[in-house]
Amino acid sequence: MPRGWRDMNKPDTSDSQRGRPRLPSWRRKSRETESSLPSASSPDKFYEGRIGDIANEKLDVQAPSNLTGTLDVSEISSTYSPVDLQIETSQILSSLDGITSLVTSGSSNSGSKALSPSSPKPLGLLPLLAGSPSNVAGSVALPSTTPQWMQFLGDQKFSRKEQDLNLGLHQHLDEKFQFEKSKWEEERNVLVTELEDLQEELENTKQAKEEAEQRIACLEGELRIKDEHVNELEQTLSTIQQTLDECKQKVSRDWVISRDEILMTDTCLGVGGWGTVLLGKFRGCKVAVKQIHELILSPHNRRLFEREMNIASRCRHPCLLQFIGATNDEGTPLFVTELMESSLRTLLEQQLLPTSNICILSVDIAQALNYLHLSKPPIIHRDISSANVLLWRQGEQWRGKVSDYGTANFMQQIMTVAPGAMIYSAPEALTSNQTIKIDVYSFGVLLCEMCIRELPDPQNREEQVAMVTNYLFRSLMRRCLQAEPKERPHMEEVIENLESYTL
Repeated sequence: MPRGWRDMNKPDTSDSQRGRPRLPSWRRKSRETESSLPSASSPDKFYEGRIGDIANEKLDVQAPSNLTGTLDVSEISSTYSPVDLQIETSQILSSLDGITSLVTSGSSNSGSKALSPSSPKPLGLLPLLAGSPSNVAGSVALPSTTPQWMQFLGDQKFSRKEQDLNLGLHQHLDEKFQFEKSKWEEERNVLVTELEDLQEELENTKQAKEEAEQRIACLEGELRIKDEHVNELEQTLSTIQQTLDECKQKVSRDWVISRDEILMTDTCLGVGGWGTVLLGKFRGCKVAVKQIHELILSPHNRRLFEREMNIASRCRHPCLLQFIGATNDEGTPLFVTELMESSLRTLLEQQLLPTSNICILSVDIAQALNYLHLSKPPIIHRDISSANVLLWRQGEQWRGKVSDYGTANFMQQIMTVAPGAMIYSAPEALTSNQTIKIDVYSFGVLLCEMCIRELPDPQNREEQVAMVTNYLFRSLMRRCLQAEPKERPHMEEVIENLESYTL
């Protein structure tokens, strides 16, 4: 028997019973059974906190022989409304004696043994004591007073349920703990792995940094060495540049002549837009002296004149007018060349040239231009005309030399228009797109002039070419007079054509 049950039903050991002999078992049984019934004097003590302990439970109750069924507590809660437990308890206890007498009388009529109020009640009478609703057949409702044995069963079930709940809660908490623990361990492992990777990366970075610092230090050392080497090279270059300047000055002095060595005469050989050509003497030889106007001189033009003289002094060809030298003082520049007998324009004004003579003069002019064009860098004459082709006699044959090749660029810079007559100029002569092909165009115009003995007319260029009777000359002219510079031949091709004709 449970301990609580034994303690609850333990006989009273008050002063009135202390020292009294213990009753026999058959007498004690009736007292214990009687003590299990509710007492009218203390109903609250018995029913306190016992209502609802076995709610929603189904119990199999042994009913009397004339009643069968199952006791459903849930039907009680749904059938009857809540009532005041104090009032119901007092009413039930007040009618307990009447129910007992009813049971006693019924039992005596049936021949059963009479029961006293203090005797224990059979379980079959519990439904009668509780009362049965009139509209429910075969079922009874428990009264608000619950016997202790039912309370004990309810307490046991409640304890088991509480244990089950506690066990389930512990299991759930344990599972959740294990899940959270495993999750935390996974996260921890991931973080540990990341930390290891970061540490490894940090070590690699530190190592790379050290290597980079070493490399930088090495490069800085190499840079210092190279800087020293560059400084040495700069010093060497400065020395070489100084030596080169001295050499240039020496070279420039090769063409510079003193003004005192030139003896000027009053004989005028020609007049141009940039100056006058006079007859003079240089070291006992007759020479042609070109005197440039002072109005067109400036520091820039003087530097340009000096550069052109350097170019002219390096040109050496039998078909080019021989350049002797020039002055380079603060006075008016004097340009000294060899003296020729006549010019091509003067000769054309006097007579008609035979085809053989035209061919020889054309070859001389073409060879002079080809020499200039093959120079490094190429020299563009820009002023080919009959006035700039000077003649000298070789027996009975006139030979030609091209003049002003050293001053053509200088003349173009200082004059407002292109040097020479525009009647010889190519279409692109006034543009910046100037190549050696502009000299080829001027050569074609000059060849036409030698054949027809007429000054060139840009407006009637094609008519003048058609006047040429020689097929070779006319064909060569048209090739040289092409509007597109790329379609014009080089002077080498011109020389080959002319030489093949003379042969």
